[in-house]
Amino acid sequence: MRTLFDAGYQGLGVQTDGHVTTPPHRRFKKDAPEWDEEMYERQRKAHASRRIRVEHGIEH
Repeated sequence: MRTLFDAGYQGLGVQTDGHVTTPPHRRFKKDAPEWDEEMYERQRKAHASRRIRVEHGIEH
């Protein structure tokens, strides 16, 4: 079973043998190329759109 977590749990995926999925890590801290920044944003938004269903379920 795969579980979606927010960025606060990054690194947990390694400890749980890949059962935890977190948003992608930034590869470049400073002066990131434009293509990398766009890819990072697309991946982050895709992860968030999958997680929002869980967040709304918790809210109710």
